[in-house]
Amino acid sequence: MVYVAAGRYYLLVELGSGLGRCDISPYSHPNPSPKANPNPNPHPNSRYDLALELNGTETGERQAVDVVCPPPLLPMPGNLSCGCEAGLEPTELGECVPCSAGYYKAHRGMDLCDPCEVGTYQPTTGQTSCVRCARGSFQGSRGMDKCVPCGPGTSSEAGAWRCTDCLPGSYATGGEPECVP
Repeated sequence: MVYVAAGRYYLLVELGSGLGRCDISPYSHPNPSPKANPNPNPHPNSRYDLALELNGTETGERQAVDVVCPPPLLPMPGNLSCGCEAGLEPTELGECVPCSAGYYKAHRGMDLCDPCEVGTYQPTTGQTSCVRCARGSFQGSRGMDKCVPCGPGTSSEAGAWRCTDCLPGSYATGGEPECVP
């Protein structure tokens, strides 16, 4: 509770029950701080009813409130917390921004985007999965936005993390999906 002006306070309520509709009954226990105490000489067992203002209506009675996620956050399964949509990650300012190229996020949540695994890439921002490298190309590092073509004398299967040498009696000029006799 923060003192604002004579008879007016800001009240911060922390609820541990998750999202949804709940009832609150505003009151304050005595506080030794004169700024936050409406009664300068409180009795140790006294209780102070506060006027709670919700949607422009003042009330000192029990009030039903809806606990919702602040935009752009969305409810998580079970309605216990909030998170950024799949393909987006949270910032320190409470915003949700798209995953960078080379990264992805498959599910809604407050976790950060994951780098694409070796053998995969993601050229676009804000994606929920990575793409396997095509045959004849590879990606040996995590978090990349493109695959590299295989060099002369090598080939690869789809999703390769490296190219393999052509067998004796076959060749490849580079970037082919397979070696040819």
